[in-house]
Amino acid sequence: PPDKREVAALTATQLTMRLTVAGRVNDGGFWRARRAAIRVADDDPEIDDLDLKPLFPAEYDLFLEAAKKALGGRAWDHTANCIVFGEGSIGYVGDADAMGAWAFDRAKIVDSEPTEAYADYALKTYRALVAEPGSAFVALSLTHGGEPLGGPLVFKLDVENLPKSCAHFNALCGLGGEGSAPYVGSRIHRIVRGGFAQGGSLPEGVMDDWESKHYSAKMAEVQAAATAELGEKLTLVELNLTAMSVTVLRQFEFQGGSHEYVIPEEEAELCTQVARALSVCNRLLGEQGMPPLRIAVEGHTKYDRNLVVENQELSLKRAVHVKDDLVAKLVELNPGSSHASFERLFSTEGFGGDKLDARRVMLRVISPAEARKVASADAPPDTADAGAGSLPDESFMHSHSRAGIIGFANHGPHSAATQFYVTFGPVPTLDRKYVAFGKLVDGLATLRALEAVETANEMPKKPVEISTATGKFAV
Repeated sequence: PPDKREVAALTATQLTMRLTVAGRVNDGGFWRARRAAIRVADDDPEIDDLDLKPLFPAEYDLFLEAAKKALGGRAWDHTANCIVFGEGSIGYVGDADAMGAWAFDRAKIVDSEPTEAYADYALKTYRALVAEPGSAFVALSLTHGGEPLGGPLVFKLDVENLPKSCAHFNALCGLGGEGSAPYVGSRIHRIVRGGFAQGGSLPEGVMDDWESKHYSAKMAEVQAAATAELGEKLTLVELNLTAMSVTVLRQFEFQGGSHEYVIPEEEAELCTQVARALSVCNRLLGEQGMPPLRIAVEGHTKYDRNLVVENQELSLKRAVHVKDDLVAKLVELNPGSSHASFERLFSTEGFGGDKLDARRVMLRVISPAEARKVASADAPPDTADAGAGSLPDESFMHSHSRAGIIGFANHGPHSAATQFYVTFGPVPTLDRKYVAFGKLVDGLATLRALEAVETANEMPKKPVEISTATGKFAV
């Protein structure tokens, strides 16, 4: 049998309890209750584990919802910005004032610090937390039927792990330095209660204007880096990224009515240079959080009114031939990549109405507006519009396990553009299909109000619009 010391140790282990103090990091009451808990634990051997949770406002609100369900009883009426409870005989304690009274009853602890001192400390701590290097926040204000819908929805973006997705979202909010904010004035067009809200569908003119400014602001830098890296390797290709173009100085030429190149060796070198230029440019664009260049491969033959269809078919076959050679070369230059990842960078078309005696294939860069129209032509309804602004799926590391998760909508792999969603609760069906890049840290009440907006076929009966988007907000 165990000796007395072992029995005493076993009994002490069985009697020790955990005390939890959770609250808004910007609430002085939380820090007052936290200090009291630490002092009680220092004097009370039965409390050997402290769980101290300084939380962002929305995170605390979600925590409180779960705690009230777990504790029940008097906890159901808890509304304060801080809650204290413990295991075993401790149970529900209450708010900061209740914690002060409990600490005095339990260990005769008196706190002589004024409440103003805790409030000042809470504000300074919150401001320091928001200003931490590497932190990025975006606040979206909403209106419903022209009237403000609560306070702003404040999101913390995961710029460390998803820099491209966060940079794209920031640019659409007008925080990327281009001077325009496409999201401002746009609508939340879909509300699925228990699921998510969806917004960011931009009118074509607004999208075209934003894409033009957004790309041109960064293209010069990318072009300089690409030119420096490629150097003398390009003799048949000319880069002009500020005009969104990769110019082929000599076209792919074919013999008569065949699919054979006129000079195979020269065409092979041309194909290599185009593929090399695309590889370097798209890598640099990706590092800038920008979508890749997309190329239209166009086959041309001389106009013959008796052979219009035949010439179009021949031109298309030649365009596909060149595209296949380019994809094969891109795969060769990028070990570990797949054909499918490069196939989506090209479109092919055949023309039989060229006035010249032409048997050639030409390349041109697809404009952002054209790419979006082509990609969205067959897109299913109620999904995201794709286009030249489409983003690769950066990471599925964040799950949709709570309310307030924000991510980009899409209609298939690597097709996210401008539409985004915000969850109203756990939505595990979105995991590993949609890229979540941030979470709500303040404004849960506004999110609940958004979920409660009256709808018809998941569309708000009164318009819900984004009135402001900013990286600065009151704390």
